[in-house]
Amino acid sequence: TQGGGTVKRRVRRVSDTGEEEEFSEEETVGREEYIKEQQKHLEEEKKKISENHSLIAEEKQHLMGELDYRARQLNEEAEARDALKLKLQSMESKLINGGDVIQKTAIMEKE
Repeated sequence: TQGGGTVKRRVRRVSDTGEEEEFSEEETVGREEYIKEQQKHLEEEKKKISENHSLIAEEKQHLMGELDYRARQLNEEAEARDALKLKLQSMESKLINGGDVIQKTAIMEKE
């Protein structure tokens, strides 16, 4: 994977005193893992919002709209990454084939 991101994860653990602690830890991950992690996070947020009965319907719709927007951005980013990957593969192929042409030309010049 190329690129990557930093994902913050909430971690809970029980301390030596028996108290539960929650903290965030950062982990550097590859680009695909980062996108999957972000999509998972968005789904968790959607679930929390839909299950929160203290929010009024208008607030829920607004928050869900924001999450949908972020999900679309992630999908667009993944599609752009895939398109770039294909373009790079095409360029690499052209470079390799171009190298073959140069070699053939050099051989023909020697003859």
